[in-house]
Formats: sequence, C-alpha cells, structure tokens
Amino acid sequence: GKDPMIVCADADLDRAAAAAVWGAFTNCGQTCIGTERVYVVDEVYDRFVEKVLSLTRQLRQAPDGDVGAMIHSGQVSVSEEHVADAVSKGATVAAGGGLTEVGGRPAFEPTVLLDVDHDMLAMRDETFGPLLPIMRVAGPDQALELANDSPFGLGASVFARDPELVERLVDGLQAGNVSVNDVMVGFAVPGLPFGGFKASGLGVTHGEEGLREFTKVKAVVRDVGGLRREPMWLPLPRRLGAWARRAMRLKYRGRAK
Repeated sequence: GKDPMIVCADADLDRAAAAAVWGAFTNCGQTCIGTERVYVVDEVYDRFVEKVLSLTRQLRQAPDGDVGAMIHSGQVSVSEEHVADAVSKGATVAAGGGLTEVGGRPAFEPTVLLDVDHDMLAMRDETFGPLLPIMRVAGPDQALELANDSPFGLGASVFARDPELVERLVDGLQAGNVSVNDVMVGFAVPGLPFGGFKASGLGVTHGEEGLREFTKVKAVVRDVGGLRREPMWLPLPRRLGAWARRAMRLKYRGRAK
C-alpha cells in the first residue's frame, strides 16, 4: 500500500500530528497500512509540520526505544533511494534522513520530507520504511485527488471535524479501509473486512466477508413443478412455435412494431 492521510483545516492538529508520527514510524515504518504520505491544507500546513517535527525529534531509536531496526536490509536501501530521489527533485529533509544501526542491525532514521510532489518515488512507490513525506495542498478537493492518484488503495485516513466533509472524503477515497481521526485501526477490528482496492489486492480477510473467502459457493436448483418434461426440451412440440408467437403478441400488444 501507499496509504495517504488527509489533514483538513478544522482538524485537531495535535492528534493529527501524533497520528502521522505513529502511522509512519511505528515498527520502523514496516507496516502494510502505515502512513506513507500526508496531504495538509495550506492554512494549517505550517502548524502541522511544526508539531510533527517536534514529535519526531523526540523519538529514541534503540532496541528498547520508540523506533527499532529494519527487518529486511533491502528496505533500508529502498528508504535511502526514496530520500535521495526526493532530494534530487527539490525535497527538503526536515528530520532524519540517514542510515544507522540498532542493536547491530541496519536501520534508517525516522525521516520527514517536505516540499514533495508526485514526481518523487517517496510519494508514488511503497517505501515500507520510516519516511513521512508531507505535501501542502490548496484544499480537501486537491488532497482527495492526489490521495487517489496512486495504483494502490489499501488504507487511508482523514482528519477533520466537519461531518459532511468527512463523509465526502471517506466516500471519495479509493481505499479498502479508511480511519477517521485515527490511523491503522481497521485491521485491529476483526469484525470488519480488511482488503484493498486497485493493485492492493483482491479479496478480504476478517469479518463475515473474510470468512466467506474460505468457503466454496455451490448453486443448487430443484424442480418443484412436477412436469414429466419441460416445454422447451427436445424434440420440440409442433405447437410450441404458435404458443410462443401468441405469448409474444400478448406481452408486447400495443407497443411499436
């Protein structure tokens, strides 16, 4: 997935910033429904970024810290590539951005990228690492358009207070799981179906729909009329054509020929 977060002007910015940091950096970013890109409306962008950076700089990366190592060294390389690509195209590394080690294992620092756009790998390809690219947008409509500008559609989150705006964004997001004023919680509710749109896969797990994935559907039709044979069975009765024409005339009587 490449899960987007949309932060609107009326959002609780403290909660939204904390959610973004949790969604992007928990498990060192190695979460399939982690927050991989954030779209913030212009009027609250600066305040949101300030809060995110304050939280990010407080994180302790250690075996017993807030953020640990990477499970697969290949994802360290992907994180490094995405940061280098973004910087080469004009992005700013506002926090982190470097290789490190945690407990003797390869790791990547929790990284916040600003001045990003959709020409950058960090906004288009799955990173599966501790990267948090934040993009300034004009308003919710542009945020929704950019959130859907992806081949993936696993999860998404919306931070706003206006119920009508929330409903419009939730309905418009092309994602199988959407959290409102929260992040990465759908998978923790076993009664809800968990699946994605587009390249994020077919089928679901969890919920009634998920249980049905493990079943085989069989259609059974039983005769209840008691006829010795059906009218259309071969050989056709000689009078069947006349009956059919009469039925058609009755059905379509009065309509244009």
